[in-house]
Formats: sequence, structure tokens, C-alpha cells
Amino acid sequence: MFWEVFCAVLSASLVHLQSSAQSCTMSQGLCVGTEVFSSNQTILPVQLSAETTKVLFFTSQIHTISKGAFMNTMQLERVEFIGTPTANIEDGAFQSLSRLKVLEISSTNVTLLPPDAFKDLSKLEVLVLKQNKITSITKELFDGLRNLRELQLQHNSIGSIPEGTFNGLESLQMLNLSRNKLTSLQASLLSGLRRLQIFSVSGNQLQTLPEEIWGGELTNLEEINAQGNKIRVLPPDGHNLKLEKLFLDSNHLSKVEEDMFAGFPSLKTLSLQSNGLSHLNPRVFNKLTQLRDLNLSHNRLANVSVSGLGNLTSLNLENNRIRSLEVTNLPSLHTLRLADNVLTTISGAAWDQMPNLGALSLGGNAWHCDCSLMPVVTRVLRFTVTDRPTCDSPQRLKDEDVLTQTEEMLCPAGRDPTQSTGDSIAATTGTVPCPLARTSQEKLLTFT
Repeated sequence: MFWEVFCAVLSASLVHLQSSAQSCTMSQGLCVGTEVFSSNQTILPVQLSAETTKVLFFTSQIHTISKGAFMNTMQLERVEFIGTPTANIEDGAFQSLSRLKVLEISSTNVTLLPPDAFKDLSKLEVLVLKQNKITSITKELFDGLRNLRELQLQHNSIGSIPEGTFNGLESLQMLNLSRNKLTSLQASLLSGLRRLQIFSVSGNQLQTLPEEIWGGELTNLEEINAQGNKIRVLPPDGHNLKLEKLFLDSNHLSKVEEDMFAGFPSLKTLSLQSNGLSHLNPRVFNKLTQLRDLNLSHNRLANVSVSGLGNLTSLNLENNRIRSLEVTNLPSLHTLRLADNVLTTISGAAWDQMPNLGALSLGGNAWHCDCSLMPVVTRVLRFTVTDRPTCDSPQRLKDEDVLTQTEEMLCPAGRDPTQSTGDSIAATTGTVPCPLARTSQEKLLTFT
């Protein structure tokens, strides 16, 4: 909807546009065939030229969309009400719009929609009803919209959705129910939506998701966004061969079972941020061979192991309680976020496990700046460091910038450079080469 809003703002800013209706005729043809009505427009219907196929009411002072409001404008393919004080939509308000493909009613005072509000709009492809005050919808509201591809109901106050509401929406590809007041969804609510690709229910109060999401008929589902709910568990036998993006941030997941994601082999983005996770099975991600972006930040993890994810490019572990991190065979990893944990040192034994690492965050840890940290300083200076890690110990280096330390500072004369006063940082061999020695046989990069 961006270009229509752009046209409206542009039209309103031009001095010569004084009337309540303006024809948008930019030289590039961006708004050709569109008429924009701004705050001076107070009533419907309106007079439109025969060439107009798109009409936008932008902050127009229209309180009611009355029955037959578009009776004499059958040519319209797109109608939008954005930022109007509209509170009432009458049955038959959009009747006769047999060519309508896009209808948006957003940021209005609408609380209820009559059952026949969209009757006979058989060619409608996009219906946007976001950021209103809708409290409920009837089972019949979307009947007959067999060509609807996109339905947006986010940012309303919908508390429940009757079973069967989406029956017959056989062409639906995107359904957005985010930011409502949903506490539960019928198990079969999505039955029959075989073409659904994107499903979003973020920002509700759900404890479970419809069974169809984790298997069944939704074989084309590519993205699920369930952030900001109260989900505690996921079914252990979920499967979907096409699912690529799964967002479960800010839920109540305290643990993730070993085979939790085994049925999603195409998964590329997985976000479990802010769940209170305290433990991860070391093999939980092993079957996600296509995974590129993994976000485990803002949890309670103390020990993490990530290995064998050949396509992983971004790993976010910030704001946990990590003392030990084992990373093995991540050839594509570019961004590693470790800020705000309790790490004290890093073994320099196996940076080769992340040969394409380019960005790193390390701040907010308890770095012990002794000789064993020298390989880290040497390597990290080659990367883009997004913060400035400081030494926590020993006392003589406290609050000093880790990345400005020299070998003389970290390994002062009279100290054995092979001895560390920090926690153990042994890699697979159990040794700590210092300051710069590394062995190609060591396959594990250990952070402690």
C-alpha cells in the first residue's frame, strides 16, 4: 500500500490541490488512474471519472460507509480507507464492485463488521483490516472470497475466531492474526488452506497452535510467526517439508527436545529468543542442514554446543549465562554474537572451524586477560567487532579494552605464558597453546 500513501502525502503537499478530490497524475505514471480524497471529504458516495480504477480515502472525515456507497463506480479495482474516523460499515457497502481486487480499511474506529460486508466480491485478492478496533468476526464474513490470497487482521482486539471462518478460502497464501487478544484457536481453524504460505499470530495469548501447522494439509507453509505468546511446549512429531522460517520468540519454552525440529529439513531461520531456555540438547539442531540464521539470545543457557551446520551464517547467543560454548564445523558462519554472557576466555585452538567469520560481539563478559587470550586478540582484530569488550580480571587490567592488549601486557615478564589463572579453556586436546601456537588437528573451538 506504500505507493498509494505516497501519492496521498504528495498530493496533499502541493499548493495547487485545493479541492476535496485530486487526480494523481505523476509523470512516471505511478498514480495514474488513482483519485485521492483527503480530510476535506466527509461523505459518500463520491463522483469519480470513468478512468479511475483506484481510490484512496486518506484521513477523510467519513464516519459511515453506507450501503451502495460505490454503486456507480463498478470499474474500481482498489479501494482504501486509511486513517479515517469510520466506525460503521453497512451491509452492501461495497456491492456492485465486481472488479475489486484490493480492499483496505486500516487505522479506523471500526469495531464490528456485518456478515455480508464483503458479499459478492468474488475477485477480491487482498483484504487488509489492520489497526482497527475490531472485537469479533462472524463465521460468514469471508464467505465467497475464493480468490482471496492475502488476509490481514493484525492490530485489532479480536478475542476469538469461530470454527469454519476461513473455510472456502482455497487461494489464501498469507494470513495475519497478530496483535489481537486471542487465547486459543480451534484445532481445525486452518483446515483446507492448502495454499497457505505465511501464518502470523504474534502478540497474542496463545498457549498452543493449531495442529494443522505442524503437519496435515498445510504442505505449502513456509513461514510461521508465533512470537509473543504463552506457548510452553511444541509437539515432538511436527513435520513440514517446506517450512523455512519459524519465529517463537518471547514465549514460555523452557526446554527444547532433541527431535523437536527434525521434521523441518528446509528450515533456514529459527528464532527462540527470550524464552527462558536453560538447556539445549547438543543434537537438537543436527538435522537442520539448511539453517542459516539461529537466534538463541535472551535466554538462560549456560552450556551450548553447535556443530555441523554447514549453511549457518548468523548465530546470536547474546544475553544468556553462557560459560562454555563448543563450536564445530561452521564453514559459512559470518556473524557470531556473544555479548552479555559470563565468558572468561576463548581457546585459540580452532578458529579454522569458522573460516568465514567476519562480525563478532564480545562485550559484557567477564574476560580474564592473561596470556591465553592473546590468540583471541590477534584473530579478532581481523573481524568487525560490534562492541568493545573489556577485561574483568586480573585487577591490574580491569576495565581495559581487550582488543588493545599486547603480548607484553597479557604475558608480563616473570610469568609462565603457558599458565592461565582463568577457567579451563581446553579444546579437544585438553591443552592451551600460548600465545599464538595452534594445531590443525584440533577441531573444537571452546569458549569458557
